[in-house]
Amino acid sequence: MNNFSCNEPINKIAFYIFCCKLNHIESEPIASHLDPNLFKIVNNKTKADIFIINSCTVNSKSDQKARRLIQSLLKKYPKSYFLITGCYAQLNPKEILQNCNNCIIIPQTKKNRVLNLENLLKNILSLN
Repeated sequence: MNNFSCNEPINKIAFYIFCCKLNHIESEPIASHLDPNLFKIVNNKTKADIFIINSCTVNSKSDQKARRLIQSLLKKYPKSYFLITGCYAQLNPKEILQNCNNCIIIPQTKKNRVLNLENLLKNILSLN
């Protein structure tokens, strides 16, 4: 069981954004709509309760970087949650999920859910 919930004053969130300008453009409004009483955006080199990874598959190197990042973060922070979206998540969801119990894949077709991130996170955190 994770050590955080919506009843706690702050849940730390870190963003990792790969490659394309679209991923950067899509991620900015997400961060700006989070309630600062519940969520704090931290540097992505910091421990976070929730990691949001917006991936890309421009080339095989991009896939490899995303895969390595996810594996590394899982080892360092096994109790954190991981919301993974973008092209890599769309094309390889089974690969990601087979190694991660705390991963949530948001396919490209449902990426608009990420724009309502605060409600999604509240739902995830209330499960604990």
